[in-house]
Amino acid sequence: MSSTDVDQAPAVSGLGGGKAMLVVPEIILMIMEVLSPSDVEAFARTSKKTHEVFTAHKYTVMINVLEIQPEFKSLLYMHTIPGNHPQDRIFTPLFVDFVPNKAGPDHHGCVRKINIQNIAPIDPEKVGRPDRIRFDERDIKILWKCAKIIDWWVATFPRLRWRNDPLSRRSLRPTEVIRVRKAVGQWWLYAVLHHGFRFRYRSRFEPRMFHEDPRLHQIRLLTTSEIIELRELWDLVRETVRLELCVSPVIVCHCEYGLKIEFEPWSKSRVLQEMIVKTYTKVDPFQLGLLLRKYANWRGGNIDRMLSEGRPKFERSMIRMVWGGNRQFENSIVRLVSGISFDLQRDCETLTLAIDCVKKERMAHFIYNRGFNALFPSTHLGILDTVGGSQLTIAGWVDDAWPTGEVPLPQLALDMFKRLTRTFYVVPHGQDGVLEIWLKGLLPLVCGCCGMPHSSRLRLD
Repeated sequence: MSSTDVDQAPAVSGLGGGKAMLVVPEIILMIMEVLSPSDVEAFARTSKKTHEVFTAHKYTVMINVLEIQPEFKSLLYMHTIPGNHPQDRIFTPLFVDFVPNKAGPDHHGCVRKINIQNIAPIDPEKVGRPDRIRFDERDIKILWKCAKIIDWWVATFPRLRWRNDPLSRRSLRPTEVIRVRKAVGQWWLYAVLHHGFRFRYRSRFEPRMFHEDPRLHQIRLLTTSEIIELRELWDLVRETVRLELCVSPVIVCHCEYGLKIEFEPWSKSRVLQEMIVKTYTKVDPFQLGLLLRKYANWRGGNIDRMLSEGRPKFERSMIRMVWGGNRQFENSIVRLVSGISFDLQRDCETLTLAIDCVKKERMAHFIYNRGFNALFPSTHLGILDTVGGSQLTIAGWVDDAWPTGEVPLPQLALDMFKRLTRTFYVVPHGQDGVLEIWLKGLLPLVCGCCGMPHSSRLRLD
């Protein structure tokens, strides 16, 4: 092809240009099916042609995209929980068929079935016959929305991970994105099952090692690398709740620099504040993401602008705004979380205990099979790619899941370990922070430098 032919060739504009996209629909569908759900919708809005292709094959694209997502198995279990109890045959072989309610362009004029997934390779003799569940368009849309929420967590993870080191912040690599999506899916499933957002029933006792427990059953189905990745994500979630959710902006008067906004925990007691954090970490990824977005928007509003202006005439109105908005935001968090959870103050989160118990079980199983001289390598495992550890060493920790959810040790060894963990511990009582918020409203404002009460110009009366 000569340069003249290239110059006279029609332009291909696929990113919102004025000309139609000169690509066959099959290529567009192939591109969509390797993207994330949020990217698929963004790509479909780039031109009229891509939107028409996506609309004509909407549910086929959605199913194909959902199937390749690492969290698909967790979302599928979460959406198809049977019965009214978190112990009722959850992790069983599952067959899901997509049966459209009516024929349309996406269904080629006839009703058809699509086998979405055959998951949970567990011994059928122990769990019974596989469940066959029927899905329609509404179910696919629900799973699609859940996957988009996980897209938000993937985009937000770098900001949370490098919170104290913004210069080192970077985008996640494809392998890291897979680990984040899988960990968020497991966290979401655990929150729905065991943190009071789907079932009213919750065990009053902490999970115990080597015992039958539905909370430990879910974690035992994971590999050692996935358990460590889940713990890394969970530690980041707890830190985020501690630093961004269970804190309140307060105005502090510094003698040299004037008024400044600082964030202080809801409770002055470190132990009580930790109980509040453990209570509010029971929320699922959707609810926590909603709270974080709302809090970030409220915090970055008029208060920061008024404070940056530094005008004395705004001091009284600024204090009133922070004081009143502070109390209003705290009360809204308490009401929101209390309204979506069955008895919020009944207990604290148990995911930390469940992960620690299964990690100790893995270590005991590892030592039982390899001896005390063997080391449990976890320093080179995690969400982020690291240079430590060889691929041969890491390979042994990515395929060691326990598919039956039971500890694969001889019965004699299990009985010995069970005798060491016979003590029952009750899950600590939760704290919503209402009393601490009310008491904090009665405390006088003091200077951050000398500790003396504020002058009369800073009083609210």
